[in-house]
Amino acid sequence: MNPQYQEFNYSSSDGLNLYGRKYGWRNDDHTPLLCLSGLTRNSDDFDSLATFLASEHGGQRRVITIDYRGRGRSDYDRNSENYSIFKETEDVINGLLAIGVEHVNLLGTSRGGLIAMVLAAARPGIMKSVILNDVGPEMNGPGLVRIKRNMSNAKQPNSLQEAAAGLEGAYKSYFPTLAKEDWLREAATTFKEENGKLLLRYDPKLLDTFKTINLDVPLPTMWPQFQGLAGIPTLLIHGKLSDFLSDDIVQKMRATHPKLTVYTSEHEGHAPLLRDAPAQKAIANFLKMCS
Repeated sequence: MNPQYQEFNYSSSDGLNLYGRKYGWRNDDHTPLLCLSGLTRNSDDFDSLATFLASEHGGQRRVITIDYRGRGRSDYDRNSENYSIFKETEDVINGLLAIGVEHVNLLGTSRGGLIAMVLAAARPGIMKSVILNDVGPEMNGPGLVRIKRNMSNAKQPNSLQEAAAGLEGAYKSYFPTLAKEDWLREAATTFKEENGKLLLRYDPKLLDTFKTINLDVPLPTMWPQFQGLAGIPTLLIHGKLSDFLSDDIVQKMRATHPKLTVYTSEHEGHAPLLRDAPAQKAIANFLKMCS
C-alpha cells in the first residue's frame, strides 16, 4: 500500500472490476482533479504530478486517477469493441459516482482529452476546468501511424533493461532529454511481471481500435465537442516535438476557444510526461486560478 494514495475499485455497467486511486483525500474541499491517461497508459503516469498537487507546495489538491478497462489494474474486456471512447466515458462517470464526486477539474492526456470532449457534450456540468495534454479536436495522421506501428511492433522483453532500451529506441526523438533511469521508469510503467515474464500492462486487443481508422480519407474531427468546452477554463499543454498535435491545430484551437491558455513543453513530444517542475507548477497555478 502506497501511503501517497488510497486505492479503490468499482464495477462497470457490464460487470468489469475497474481500478482507481485517490491522492490527498485528507486535504480541503477543493474540487478534485481527475486525471485520464492515454490509449495504452495507466494511473502510474500521474503518480509524480498527483503527489506534488496533493502536497503543500502543489496546493493540497485532491487527485483521482482511473485505469480504463483493459489497462493497468482494471479487468480486460473480452469484447474489444468495448474499447471505445464512449464506453470509457461511461466508465469514468460510474467511477465518479462510486466515490461520491459530482464535479471535477479534468486533466486528459491524449485519449483522456478526447473523453473530456465527449463529457462536455454528455455531461456539460460535471467539469469545472479542463487540461488537455497534447490533444485537440483534430489528430495528425503521422502520429496515429506511429502509435499503431509501435503497438504492432511491441515485443516481449527479457528484462526491464531490454524494455527500456526498446522504448528509448522508439521514442528518443520525442523525448531527447530523458536519461537512462527515466527510460527504466517508463519501462516499469509499461510492463508488468507475471510468472517470471514481462508483459504489457494493457490488453493487446487495444490494437483493434485502429481497424476502423482509414488514413486514406480525412480523419474525423471533434470540433463540435471541443466547442462544448468554450465556457470552461481550459489549459492546453502542447509538446513542441509532437507529431500528434500540430502548431496549426493549436492556433485553430486558440481562435475557437476564448478561455484557452497554452503551455508549451519545449523538449517533449506526444505526450508530455508532466513530471518536470515547470509543467507541474503551470498545472498547479492554472487550478489555483480556476478556484
